[in-house]
Amino acid sequence: MIGYKKGIAATYTYLGYFADDMGNYQEALKNYFASLKMYETIRLPNGQVVHKKGIAASYNNIGIVYKEQGNYPKALRNYFISLKIRESIGNKKDIANSYNNIGMVYYYQSNYPDALKNYFASLKIMAAIGNKIGIANSYNNTGLVYLNQNNFFEALKNYQASLKIYEAMDDKKGIANSYNAAAIALLSAATGSDGVVRSGKILAHHTNAYTDSASVTTVTFDNYYVNSRLITGTEIIVNAGKNFANHHIFNVQIQNGNLYSADGVTAYNSIQQREWIEGDNTLLDPLDDIYMITGTGSGTTTNGENYTLVITTPLRVAVDCAWVESGILEYTVPSLPLVTLNYGNGACDYQATALCGGYTTNIVMP
Repeated sequence: MIGYKKGIAATYTYLGYFADDMGNYQEALKNYFASLKMYETIRLPNGQVVHKKGIAASYNNIGIVYKEQGNYPKALRNYFISLKIRESIGNKKDIANSYNNIGMVYYYQSNYPDALKNYFASLKIMAAIGNKIGIANSYNNTGLVYLNQNNFFEALKNYQASLKIYEAMDDKKGIANSYNAAAIALLSAATGSDGVVRSGKILAHHTNAYTDSASVTTVTFDNYYVNSRLITGTEIIVNAGKNFANHHIFNVQIQNGNLYSADGVTAYNSIQQREWIEGDNTLLDPLDDIYMITGTGSGTTTNGENYTLVITTPLRVAVDCAWVESGILEYTVPSLPLVTLNYGNGACDYQATALCGGYTTNIVMP
């Protein structure tokens, strides 16, 4: 009889899963409550409950539906009942999942202190039992809370921790998601250490990990401003594998790039090749990355003139330097003689020289 009732309870649970996946929340709740009622009737002759785990799971499932409906008080009530039962059983993974679910509701309520408290509790247990997926998820959830608190350093630290775990597991989806989250954390600060004011979002979609051959990263902008200048456009980065020097090569296209300022709109399109010459062995530290860039660009100036750009000597670009360190760029516009811009010999500074019409001028890059 006990096995018969357990099978009925499990059937109600699966019907609830199906209804929930279809977005039929009322039907899902109906089946989860039926499953709960059936599990509670399975008792020994002395009245002892047999399937505490099933009861806890039913309360957890009910909480999930209420969370999806936005009924956070009822979600928390059921999650806490489930947690209490799971603690009496002692199943550490289930306890950790309950803490995670509770933290998620607090996050949705913008109750960040309690969200962190529960995410930390989940992380501690997942670490104790060695559940790598659980650890990585906890780091990601914690990073999201810090991101919403504008604590970008702690957000990045947690995203990097999750990335390290996903890389060890070769979980490509997890790696891509962690890279994307880390990029958002890096780019979300209002005023950077360079004094530049940034706002909005830079969105990156990865088909695979950035370092995987043939992976494609598509970058777009969502209401993104730099010092009150709106930037739009699409950047497509394709990993072309490694060259003879064992350096990653990326083929890059910038399409429909626009910079909106008080002077007007500057349009920009470009085809580039980027050689990743340093930093590929320290993926958790993007600040030591250095690229050599070749290619061409074109567009229109704020007064409507067409222009072209040609890199005649590869540009050396270090992520931790605000300026191009070396290389030569030629700028052509009909109203001026050819302008040759020389960025120097590799020092990270704001000095450059411009050659135009036979005259050389020292310039200070902003």
